[in-house]
Amino acid sequence: MSISDIKIDIDSTSSEDKIREEQPWDTKSEQFIQDLKLSCDQISKMFNLAGRKAKKKYNLLAIPTIILPLVCSVVINKIENNKDLINSVLLCIIGIINGLSTFFNFGKKMIIFNEYSGKYTELSNIISLELAKPKKYRIDLDIFLERITIKKQYLDSNAPYI
Repeated sequence: MSISDIKIDIDSTSSEDKIREEQPWDTKSEQFIQDLKLSCDQISKMFNLAGRKAKKKYNLLAIPTIILPLVCSVVINKIENNKDLINSVLLCIIGIINGLSTFFNFGKKMIIFNEYSGKYTELSNIISLELAKPKKYRIDLDIFLERITIKKQYLDSNAPYI
């Protein structure tokens, strides 16, 4: 059998094509979309809360590293006994705080958590805007479902652990 023996009947395949029909917006589909929106809202709030906690931890570690050297320089100049020992202890404390801050990196975590909170809120807003439209002005349901579920899956798979 050679390539010249293969016959393709173009007319028969095109007559069998079906006209695409739109999937109707029904109550079950809208409920699924509403549940997806609520899920996005809840996850956004969790990331927002985690971002606030990370900011507090960042501030707890950053403020002492700024204030301690200033206070220590004044205090050490007033003390005449054991200047070297006090200076060494204070520098060790500042080093430990800086090490913890670098290791846990709360500043970066805060930024990432706030970013994902915004992304989930954005997806929730897209859903709200579509559901606010009358049904005759909405995008096709199957296309809309595919878009939002893909976006949600992408966010879920790339989101950091809280």
